[in-house]
Amino acid sequence: MGKGHEDVRADGLADWELAIEADAAAHGNGEAGRLHPSEEGKNQGRPVSEASVHRTLENLEMHRQGRLVPNGLSEVRYGYQPLKVGTMNGDVAQTWQNPVLGV
Repeated sequence: MGKGHEDVRADGLADWELAIEADAAAHGNGEAGRLHPSEEGKNQGRPVSEASVHRTLENLEMHRQGRLVPNGLSEVRYGYQPLKVGTMNGDVAQTWQNPVLGV
């Protein structure tokens, strides 16, 4: 799931995301964003916004429920590959495979 971080664990979660989650629970979203500034990109070193912390927490929850669907950037960055799967009505749908989890 991680935002391009090298510290992605075997379960697909990044240490940065888990730290955001813990600090948001203990101190609130605003403080969690200040404690864990952006690690890359044009906002590197800047505090993460409360909205981004909120989205990170939502993504963690969806990931744990198996409902998080990676976007096209994930395919390029992390090697997620689309899979063709059959549906109940016989159609073929596309889903994504997580190479870390093998699902």
